[in-house]
Amino acid sequence: MEEVMKARLERAKMLDYPEAISPPFEPYDPRYAAMGLPLDPYLRAFKLNPNLGFVAGIIRHLE
Repeated sequence: MEEVMKARLERAKMLDYPEAISPPFEPYDPRYAAMGLPLDPYLRAFKLNPNLGFVAGIIRHLE
């Protein structure tokens, strides 16, 4: 009987994945720094898409 309970507990642990489920990233989440990205969402956007600043400059110039 004790072995059955141990087996059930082990199975329950395997079905429960709390470490695999993480909340969505927040704008200033330190996990971005661990990936080598800036914490600031705007700086991160410019690093991920360098043309973003170029397009914004063109739009400002055309106005």
